[in-house]
Order: sequence, then structure tokens, then C-alpha cells
Amino acid sequence: MSTLRLSLRLPASPKAPGAARRALDGLELYIGDDLCHTIKLLVSELVTNSVRHGALAERDMIEVSVASSGGSVRVEVLDPGPGFDPNDHRVSLDGDEGIGWGLYLTDHLTRRWGVSTTEQTRVWFETAAPPTPRMDTERRHGSAATGLDG
Repeated sequence: MSTLRLSLRLPASPKAPGAARRALDGLELYIGDDLCHTIKLLVSELVTNSVRHGALAERDMIEVSVASSGGSVRVEVLDPGPGFDPNDHRVSLDGDEGIGWGLYLTDHLTRRWGVSTTEQTRVWFETAAPPTPRMDTERRHGSAATGLDG
């Protein structure tokens, strides 16, 4: 499997979740549509959490990184906020606490995930990657169909 690395820095504004999603456009060429959709959803949720709960100023930056290698995709969202204990953040079905579905979805749609709070708050998750990047598969089919050597 080829290695994929993507990183971006976003101002901690209400526009950050949408900007993060759009920055991942084209990722489906490497990891497939379904996994790309899942990663976009989770990145959007985690960036939203940074903006809403991280006590950040708009001049603060949120960092997002995506790396795919060795059969897995790892995503990290970092912000300079104070951090949190993930065990204290459960979904509130009645909506009273203002706690949403971001960490719940992260827990249920990934292989593993975690939070570290050293100098920054880092929420990360890992998912299984497809065995062959879709882009390579399309190139092989394109070469065979045209009779050209690729």
C-alpha cells in the first residue's frame, strides 16, 4: 500500500468544520468513497468539538492530519485547548448538556481512538484502509482498456 499524508491548519472559527471537510475532497481516490465519507464526518465532528468546547480564540489554530500506511488510516485533530476526559463526555439523549454525537460516532465507527493532552489536545482515531488504493486500481484498468502500458 502506498503512503498518504495530508495535513492542514485552520483558524478556530465556526467555518473550520466545513473547511476541514472540503480539504479532504479527493481523498476517496486513495481510500474509497465509504471510508472517505466516514473520515470526513468524524473530522467535521472533532473539529466542531474543538471550536465549541476547546475555549479557543479565533486566532488559535486547529491542526488536522491524515496518514495512511500499512493497512490503516490515522487521523489526528489537535488544538491548544485545555483538554478533556473522554469518559466524562457521553451522549445526552435529551440534549440538556449540550453534548453531541462526535465522540460517540468516533467510538463506533473506528477501530480505536484516544485523547492525549500534553502541550495540546490531540484526539486521534484509526480505521482499516482498503488493501489497494483505488487510484492504483483505476490506473491498471485504464491501461488494460486502452492497451497502453502504464
